[in-house]
Amino acid sequence: MWRAVWKPGSTCLVYRQKEDDAVDVVCRMWDMYQSSPEWLRNGSEVTRPLRARPSRAGIELVFPDGRVSRVLPMTGAVSSGHGYAAADILLDEFAYMENAEGIVKAISSAAGMVGTVAVV
Repeated sequence: MWRAVWKPGSTCLVYRQKEDDAVDVVCRMWDMYQSSPEWLRNGSEVTRPLRARPSRAGIELVFPDGRVSRVLPMTGAVSSGHGYAAADILLDEFAYMENAEGIVKAISSAAGMVGTVAVV
């Protein structure tokens, strides 16, 4: 969540084995954002979720200069993560993902040379 707020224009991907679990992690990040004071939100305005809590669509923040940051839940599916360029990638409970090799291939190009990958 820090990267999405303080590095406007960032896309952050959160991987878990199941979609519901990935959404749950994004919801916890949402709770952190919602509980932070206004000055810690760096001028960001929420455009997603439109109501209540994040879903598969994740979190989207727009900044005064027009840049957009996103925090998106991803599953362990083969196609998950392809087509994204990501500033941060979180592989939560990576040891339990059935498609670990496919995910590593997908995130290698998504993270590129400057993105960070956290494996927990």
